[in-house]
Amino acid sequence: MATERKLHALLSPKLGEALRAAAEALKASGVEFALVGGLALDHYADEPRFTRDIDFVGAAEAWKSAVRAIRAAGFTHGKVDEMLTQLENRDGVRVDLLFGVGDPEESARATAKRQKVLGVMVPVAAPEYLVWMYLLSDQRRHEEDAERLVRQGIDLPKLASWLRMTGSTHELTRLSGIIARVRGG
Repeated sequence: MATERKLHALLSPKLGEALRAAAEALKASGVEFALVGGLALDHYADEPRFTRDIDFVGAAEAWKSAVRAIRAAGFTHGKVDEMLTQLENRDGVRVDLLFGVGDPEESARATAKRQKVLGVMVPVAAPEYLVWMYLLSDQRRHEEDAERLVRQGIDLPKLASWLRMTGSTHELTRLSGIIARVRGG
């Protein structure tokens, strides 16, 4: 796992402060959430990737409470939507709140384990769910992120099983391609 020192060297201390404020606000409001995205990736990966935002996945039915909590924590400027809310604080740190119905978002949130990220105890989605979320994206960076986690070592049989159970054939095909690249074939 990436060390706290490596992360602090690459990331602004404002990001850690914003993570603390946002996570505390969500917890105080009773909203179930999990850290995903670049900070969660950095928690599992050997080498951190620069990120300028904080990504959380939350329960879809709690989106209004989550938005109120994040706004009360000082994130006031941005876009509010039932599926994706992006709010920024005065320091320019953005919080993205993803409200997915079904998997992988619901299971990522429900099974998250509390971990220390940038000095803050926060529920972090398991790396297998991060890869699943990356497989759903069409961004090249997300495919690279999925490849990093596969290379790092995740429970591939478990992830493949989830993809088969949910009928995610496109994502299963993408995962197979990533595994082949990682294994050099």
